[in-house]
Amino acid sequence: GWTGICMAELSNTCTVTLDQAQSVGATFTLNVYDLSVVLDGTGFGSVVSTSGEINCTSNDGSCGLMADHGTEIVLTATAEEGSTFEGWTGACPAEVGITCTVTLGQAQLVRATFSLNRYDLSVGLDGTGTGAVVSDVGDINCTSSDASCTAIANYGTTIVLTATADAGSIFVGWGGVCSGTGSCTLRMVEAKAVTATFDDVAEPVFPTDPLNEPPDGGKVETKQPTFEWKDAFDEGTSVVKYTVTVTQTGPLRTGDSTVWTFETTETSLTIDLDLSAGEYTWSVQAVDAAGNVSAKTADSLFTIEIEEGDDGPQRIFLPLVVNP
Repeated sequence: GWTGICMAELSNTCTVTLDQAQSVGATFTLNVYDLSVVLDGTGFGSVVSTSGEINCTSNDGSCGLMADHGTEIVLTATAEEGSTFEGWTGACPAEVGITCTVTLGQAQLVRATFSLNRYDLSVGLDGTGTGAVVSDVGDINCTSSDASCTAIANYGTTIVLTATADAGSIFVGWGGVCSGTGSCTLRMVEAKAVTATFDDVAEPVFPTDPLNEPPDGGKVETKQPTFEWKDAFDEGTSVVKYTVTVTQTGPLRTGDSTVWTFETTETSLTIDLDLSAGEYTWSVQAVDAAGNVSAKTADSLFTIEIEEGDDGPQRIFLPLVVNP
């Protein structure tokens, strides 16, 4: 504005009529402009100015300053671990590095974009058996028919992989960045590869003549017989249970049950029901931890007999001789 004789003038024109000595002053100031900085994208980082007036992080979202016309401001972008600086837009569109120089001739906006790094997770399935690997997050749902699968995850993502063997197979363990046979937990800070190995498991096998008691063709004089047999052998895993099948073959009465099935984890079983007099067969099958079922043993025949007593038909209870 004006000072002196023209201080009352509000426009940029001052008219002076000289009838005496006069003094006129004109005052000029530099324009002041806003510089706004915005941090954008999926990643994290910071932008600082060399003057220190701007120190902006992704948590802030945006920041700025006011500066005089013609002020040169140098901004530097720095990505945090796991992120990448993608570039500048706004007042620095032509800048290709991490530094942006802005000369203020008007209000300016600068945008710095950061992205989270993304990494490949590769899962391979190996071995003679079959199974599946699935992830709790992401796109891993891999079967032996796929052989391998790949997913892409953001930096810092935690992924839990679970391996499940198909029937007839067993999960042997992890290879690559995981080990053991439990779940595989990964934090994605780089590309990673994991292998899950499944092997075939042979079905359990009984030794020759596995059925001990009652012996084939034997006579039983108790209504709740005890059955005993030899252990089955399993090459890949353990036997977890046995299934005993008892079948009455004669004489049969209408309405009576003729087949009974029992399960046990032992190699002997005393049945908890009263069998009637007659002829029976029994056999055993073994089941292993992988769900494989052995071939059924050959049927063994036994007979339950009842003798007549003074008070009518009676069962005779005699101790059984158990083969060692």
